[in-house]
Amino acid sequence: FGDITMTSGQQSYIVVNNKMYFYKLVSSPPIIREVWVTDGTVNGTQLFLSSTTSPAFNNIALFTSFDNKLYFGAAPVGGSGFLLYRTENDLATLEEVKPANSTSTSTNPQNLTVCGDKLYFSATYDVTIGQETYSIDGLNPVIWTGNTSTNWFDITNWEPQQIPGELDNIKIPAGRPNY
Repeated sequence: FGDITMTSGQQSYIVVNNKMYFYKLVSSPPIIREVWVTDGTVNGTQLFLSSTTSPAFNNIALFTSFDNKLYFGAAPVGGSGFLLYRTENDLATLEEVKPANSTSTSTNPQNLTVCGDKLYFSATYDVTIGQETYSIDGLNPVIWTGNTSTNWFDITNWEPQQIPGELDNIKIPAGRPNY
């Protein structure tokens, strides 16, 4: 991969949408990893995430491919806690994965496991309850409710409240108040 020296610190290779992601151990302790992405060519290999990129992360781990997205756990630089993230091959689609009602700043995701059409993981989204098992269904649609306006980019017009991405299963049923 060009100037990237593959060493014993190399861990966790995963392919998502015909691109391979891997992380390189930069230092330990503290655990600092750089995430690289490649299409298999020298020119197509580049730094994707690190403690110096924007957004910046430390302790990147738990690489999992699901529903054409890369899922991983990381600690945001300057933040607190270890959180679950996903992306669709670029930083523009990078988002934290959590229920809409969660106020937890350290979910400590663990055990990311794909089984059938679901991604299972354990995390702490409610500190009064503690660690629980969650699942993400790759077939669940993002449904237009039109409850607020005709604005496609208003999350309150969608269930769950998120702007759908190009790979999401989008449903726009009849009988909604706004289109």
